[in-house]
Amino acid sequence: MKEKNITERPPISKIKHTRQAKEVLETANKAINLIKAKKGQNLSLIEVNELFYTSASVVCDTLGIKGKIKNSKETKSAYVEKTNRERPPKNT
Repeated sequence: MKEKNITERPPISKIKHTRQAKEVLETANKAINLIKAKKGQNLSLIEVNELFYTSASVVCDTLGIKGKIKNSKETKSAYVEKTNRERPPKNT
């Protein structure tokens, strides 16, 4: 995965509690514990953040959960353009 600034990452979707989700989460937790054991449990805050974000992304992909795409600049621009088109010009 290409390294992205935390503000550029798409948000992780919520995971519903199902048997399949439980199994996938157990596997992810085992993988996290193996990584911590190999690393010697001396993880920096950045490494912990990357580990959990990546794990959550893989869990969502495995379960077929699609994240919401965060693109506030385009959304805001479209909203502003629409508002400006609908607003009548001011009479001065």
